[in-house]
Amino acid sequence: MPIIKTDVLDDSYFWVQWSQNSQNIEDNSTIINWSCGFHPGHKYYLNAIKMSSVVINGVEVYSGGTYSNITDYQDRTFASAVLKIAHNPDGSKSFTISGFSGWIYASGNTYASSQSFTLPTIPRASSVSCSTANIGSNATITINRASTSFTHTLTYSFGSLSGTIATKTSSTNISWTLPTTFYGQIPNSKSGTGTITCQTYNGSSLIGSKSTSFTATVNESASKPTLSPTVRDSNTTTTALTGDSSKFIKYYSNASVATGAKARNSATLKSYKITCGSKSITNASGTINAVESGSFTFSATDSRGYTTTQTINKTLIDYI
Repeated sequence: MPIIKTDVLDDSYFWVQWSQNSQNIEDNSTIINWSCGFHPGHKYYLNAIKMSSVVINGVEVYSGGTYSNITDYQDRTFASAVLKIAHNPDGSKSFTISGFSGWIYASGNTYASSQSFTLPTIPRASSVSCSTANIGSNATITINRASTSFTHTLTYSFGSLSGTIATKTSSTNISWTLPTTFYGQIPNSKSGTGTITCQTYNGSSLIGSKSTSFTATVNESASKPTLSPTVRDSNTTTTALTGDSSKFIKYYSNASVATGAKARNSATLKSYKITCGSKSITNASGTINAVESGSFTFSATDSRGYTTTQTINKTLIDYI
């Protein structure tokens, strides 16, 4: 129990002491017990002693008094009570017990200097975390709050986008569907990082706010390029022989090919490849002359690095 004493005079001194009683998280305050008194080094009988006022945290808790008839060596408590001390908005608090003095009959005055004390910080703004999730899927937001009476407003920012997830919710586990508009913020990346801000309220009073980062990932299967490949024989001589542009004569037919590729979810197409045997082209469409295989492989890669590949097999006829 912290105690402040005056200088010792005739083996005697005046004192003030305090102890923590309780903390109120919702009210952001601490209640302390305090008392003040005198430690006699001698028997003073009818002789008078006097203690000055006591000020704690700027509040006069004791106005001072004069006493006598101290007939033993036991400490005397002049006053005691409780004091409520409000904390700072962030939950921290230091307070001061101001200097005080005492007077002993026929001996004189004795003094104590002011002292400061720090109370345990009261938890205020709730902390928040968020799981990683694919865009368009659900992420879980978890709130760690100091009191069940607290509510929270959640907002997000992702690139140039921002919005509100929940307003003054009492839930501590919130399922949040990542907006599909997030795709447009990361056209060249497979994931991006955003921020969730949690504002903590006690009733209508804003206690504080804390933030956390979250990762939004691109759903590959829903975002990689699509292909609609086409292959036909563009050599009129060989098509006249086969009567079917979907059939090819080895080493003579010319294949007109196209990937039919499309990018998805804000990505752009970056590269293509169409292969037939040992021959290939790196355009979205074109012609492979003198085909040597009936197997055609098409691929397209987008700006996120996702690649889609598809193979089409056509009838290949040996030339005789």
